[in-house]
Amino acid sequence: MYELTSLIRNLAKPKAPTPTLDDVTVIDEDAQNYALTNIAINVAAALQEWADAGDSDLDDGETLATRLLGLFIGLSNPDVDDEELTGDEQETMDLALESAWDYLTDKGVSEDDASALLNDWDNDAAVRIRDLLAATLTEVDPVEDIDGFAFDGAGTFDAVYRMKTAIRDGKKVRVNKRVSGKVKLTAKQKLALRKASKKAHTAAATMKRVKSQRKSAAL
Repeated sequence: MYELTSLIRNLAKPKAPTPTLDDVTVIDEDAQNYALTNIAINVAAALQEWADAGDSDLDDGETLATRLLGLFIGLSNPDVDDEELTGDEQETMDLALESAWDYLTDKGVSEDDASALLNDWDNDAAVRIRDLLAATLTEVDPVEDIDGFAFDGAGTFDAVYRMKTAIRDGKKVRVNKRVSGKVKLTAKQKLALRKASKKAHTAAATMKRVKSQRKSAAL
């Protein structure tokens, strides 16, 4: 009798609405926005750290270009150790490099230099770009610079802008060369990666973003 009564009560309860296709689409877009924004934040922080350190902390035989390459490999897999990047890791790195293109050209780097660095890892281009960034970043707050790139003016996700990384003016992606062969990070590259991560994800930076999101939602 108890089981029958319980069943009747449960049947009488209002059912939760079945998610619609629009609901699923919103969830998918939110997840995509979060992932793309996180990539943009990490990319900006990595480029800041790279510009700040310059060539003062390079290993023997390491160049500014290969240091930056190591940082981007680390954004895809910080624990990579003498192995090839997986398909997902390659695609993550592709998105990071496209985001880096946007960051660099926003700072005044020419497309020729951006291509020479991010496609060919040319060290002459790396030196020119590093010098430009170092001069530019001395006048800005690191967190504001990161958030100014990763978010729009209202502090909300700017996924529409970053989705241009796949196609720009009907052309193929601007970064079109992939990392091949086995790769690993040196101790100094891992340290630089940790410094960049701390810069991007401090408690102060996180709370600033949360407050900015709240203000935006209230408008």
